[in-house]
Amino acid sequence: MSSIPGTNDELIELVKEQGIKLHPKVSIGKSELGGVGLSFNPENLKENEEIELLRIPKSSVFNINTLLEVLQDYKGKEGIESDIIIELLTLIEPNNETHIIITYFIAFKYIEKLKSLPGYIQEYLKILSDTFTISYPEEDVKGADKWIIEYKQMANRIKEEYECINSKMAEKFDISIEFSEYWQIYQAIRSRILEIPQEEEDGYSIDITLVPILDFVNHEHQNNAHFDIDKQTNDIILLLDKIPSSEKFEITINYSPENEIVYFYKNYGFRPKSKNNYQVINLSIREYIAEKFKDGLMICKWIGIYPEIQIIFNDDEVFMNVFNLGTLFNNLKYHPDWDDLLCENFKRFNSMKDNEFDKQEILEWIKYQELEMDLIYGVNPIGVLRDGSDDPYNAEDLEDKLDEAIQFVVDYFKLKIDESVEVGDSSFSLMIKDYEEIKKDLFKRVIEQFEKGEKLDAYDVHKIRFRNYRSKPREYTG
Repeated sequence: MSSIPGTNDELIELVKEQGIKLHPKVSIGKSELGGVGLSFNPENLKENEEIELLRIPKSSVFNINTLLEVLQDYKGKEGIESDIIIELLTLIEPNNETHIIITYFIAFKYIEKLKSLPGYIQEYLKILSDTFTISYPEEDVKGADKWIIEYKQMANRIKEEYECINSKMAEKFDISIEFSEYWQIYQAIRSRILEIPQEEEDGYSIDITLVPILDFVNHEHQNNAHFDIDKQTNDIILLLDKIPSSEKFEITINYSPENEIVYFYKNYGFRPKSKNNYQVINLSIREYIAEKFKDGLMICKWIGIYPEIQIIFNDDEVFMNVFNLGTLFNNLKYHPDWDDLLCENFKRFNSMKDNEFDKQEILEWIKYQELEMDLIYGVNPIGVLRDGSDDPYNAEDLEDKLDEAIQFVVDYFKLKIDESVEVGDSSFSLMIKDYEEIKKDLFKRVIEQFEKGEKLDAYDVHKIRFRNYRSKPREYTG
């Protein structure tokens, strides 16, 4: 298959066979945004014409329902295809819709080693194989940001899964695939998945779906198109919202309401181009708090501070959300004997009586939160005292010292700005290099703005809405 799927005659023929309809002025080709994209030529359009760019029948997408139909079809025929799919579903035990879809396509990859797949599946498997993905991270990520370490851990789990699965498939069916093929399917599907709204009697649900051709459409914050469901036919349709140019232009949709760049790195392997739209980066300051405050992280857990700050920026502006970090600057200390206060406080906090809870169970629950969670819930912050006092900290007495918090963050940036990261030439390394470069540039801009006495707090410049796009802390939800 060519690197540009739209030039492949076999793909175009299969698109027609599947009933996928492309507007005659839509073409598939290389994208300035990266990889492959869809373009539109607006010449000779009728005035006020509603433009349907693309229509994909529901039967031509890949989701848990259509893939189940593929399995049922295999069951009605001779051969071991259905046995391979069922074996992999049993071994992998996928726990969400995306993982189920990945498992099916891994099964198709194994089947492909034995015999030809149905044409439409075969061609889409080729598309997945040619999709740009971030390489498996061979590099040492010690000391890297939290999300990079978590990415590496995720990759290691996938490799361990592959080694177990591939060994069992070789033993039972005498077939195997390379880890690079396994990894590619995982990564390509994660980057191409779309959330398709489905109308129901009491509202909407979301179908996790691979939508051929629509998944060639690239992201742009100021998008010119959107996809929807035709309520009459359940077809997925791509509609043009605006014509940004009288010349041929690329069709774009919006993958995410805000350009939170780590989200894009993790899911798509790239950082979206700014074009002066605001972008967001969330940065952990966990280690710096632990270094500068005795028992600092434990205090943060008790008073509800998630040790992370947020930078909001575009080409011309930069702001920060430090959230409630300023409450840390109130001469606080950890209260190791909080368990003496637990039962009475838990009872008052939850409006309960002595016979309505198990004291030992509650003690173990709070200790578990101290060890494993980022924030502690279920009681008042009895684990914190004001320095020089034996009285449990009272949240109403704390001042949010914003200026001290911003100074603290700026000092941290000054320490980090000269640190360098060793990277190779793999796509994973290049992604990390890009991330580190944008981080250093932001550190420099924040420091310069602070030293000029200019506003940095996002709240003051009405950018508080970006708080919705911070990382989620680990917290008890039971």
